[in-house]
Amino acid sequence: MYFKLISPHFSTSSLNFIFIICFLVHIFLFSTCNSPKNQENSMAKEKITEVENDLNTSFILLILKKEKVIEIWDTTPNHQKINTFPFQYGSIQYGPKLTSEEAKIPEGFYQSIAINENEIQLDFPNDFDRKKAKADHRNLDKASFYIRPNPPTANQIGLNPSDFSALQKMLKNQPSTDIIILPHRLDKNRHFNSCTYCPNWYLELYLALEKRMQPFQ
Repeated sequence: MYFKLISPHFSTSSLNFIFIICFLVHIFLFSTCNSPKNQENSMAKEKITEVENDLNTSFILLILKKEKVIEIWDTTPNHQKINTFPFQYGSIQYGPKLTSEEAKIPEGFYQSIAINENEIQLDFPNDFDRKKAKADHRNLDKASFYIRPNPPTANQIGLNPSDFSALQKMLKNQPSTDIIILPHRLDKNRHFNSCTYCPNWYLELYLALEKRMQPFQ
């Protein structure tokens, strides 16, 4: 009786069929919009937009010597990787940088102390480096280390100019950026390889780095 009042030209079975078709189309459209792939793309776009728009977002830099990459991670408890930039440097040698003349990238926990359009300066040597240098009777007073959009030298790693510009733009609003320099990625057991030509205290540094890297996957 109800269907006849609404549409006297359709039978009840015809209207039920139309209703079922409409319902199935609705389900199909809903499932397509909410597919895992679409959800993943949507989340990725939101993350990129959040990073681009939030000038107060904090970042951590991981510099991996063997892989010759700089990774940018956020500072959330789960640490999500934001971007990766390859860098240039000569022959990679494992272990801490022990002298200003040594053609070696430092290893350890550092911070940026100056960021501008020409360079990112690290606080190398830091307190740990100075302490070990004093104990070993080494002089690091004139030592320094930089990230620059230039060819690499003993005291700087070189980034592609466009990559450096993107990195500098991300970091320039932070008062200081934590920069952790690692010999290489942790192995499957979450450890570093042993270092043959390192000072006898290098394990102290490597164990601290391994501990700090556990949240980074």
